[in-house]
Amino acid sequence: MNVWDTERKEIATWLSGYLAMIKKWVDKILDNEDHDVDKNKIITQIDEWISWLEETKIKIMRMKDVDPNIDVKEMKEMGLEHFKKRIKGK
Repeated sequence: MNVWDTERKEIATWLSGYLAMIKKWVDKILDNEDHDVDKNKIITQIDEWISWLEETKIKIMRMKDVDPNIDVKEMKEMGLEHFKKRIKGK
């Protein structure tokens, strides 16, 4: 089962790439009058993007917040280390 703590960076990479692809498509195709793009093509493309984002959202919602295989003591130690790092950063 996927866990948010371990999947977060990969999701960020995928979303960044996905959004960059959308921006590139908009800049090169939609915003370019040399390309013949009608409303139906745009609507179909947006539907595909929304479907992918909905699937991704559902996958994220189903993820556990933390790895259930990490014991409570280890989780507390990780939290304490994170807290110490935040205090030093200020």
